[in-house]
Amino acid sequence: MGTGGGERLLSLADGLPQDTVATEGWEPNFSVAQANLANLHIPVVRYDAAAEPAMALPFRAGRFDLVLNRHEAFDALEVFRVLKPGGIFLTQQVGGDDFAEAHDLFGAKAHYPEHTLDRVVEQLTEAGFRVDEAGAWKGTSRFHDVGALVYYFKLSPWDVPEDFCVDGYADVLLRLHAAGPGGGRPLSFTASRFWLRASKPRLNSCPGGSMRRKTSRRGFDWDQGHR
Repeated sequence: MGTGGGERLLSLADGLPQDTVATEGWEPNFSVAQANLANLHIPVVRYDAAAEPAMALPFRAGRFDLVLNRHEAFDALEVFRVLKPGGIFLTQQVGGDDFAEAHDLFGAKAHYPEHTLDRVVEQLTEAGFRVDEAGAWKGTSRFHDVGALVYYFKLSPWDVPEDFCVDGYADVLLRLHAAGPGGGRPLSFTASRFWLRASKPRLNSCPGGSMRRKTSRRGFDWDQGHR
């Protein structure tokens, strides 16, 4: 789900089953994904779980053994519908408190403050899933100059106000430079992620189940990794 340009799916090419399908809802990515996945004969279909009005996943009920989702919105009921009994939903999500320092610095409101592990577990359980395992992680994204930070905000505009531009927020950016790179220190922001694995009960299974949660903390250099 939300394959982007298909790059992450390509990295799994050696283990993909014959009936593999990708979805993408952002038009600039759609043709890129089609081109990248064409040699693997993986179709890309248009789907946006955040669209208004709500969209149904364009697949018959019970088609898939596995649904993968990385940093993409999803409708828990629709994912449940397209999975076979015993099927697995595996997702990693960006926490609603991701880059909270940027929101404070630039006066931007968090777009999805309610997007937490507990809330997603609740949504999946209400849809009929059993959440088998889950984990949360907080680390540090570091930027070694203000220019890199501005470029990041171009790619992730939800972390700054809609009117964000260099000239309009030059005072904040100059203060950041003086406090960080100007003194030989990187700019640091908190990265927030969580993941979970949920299963659709088999027809002869009892609903409900237990969840084992893992948490970890470690540092993270933006120039050495990706969201």
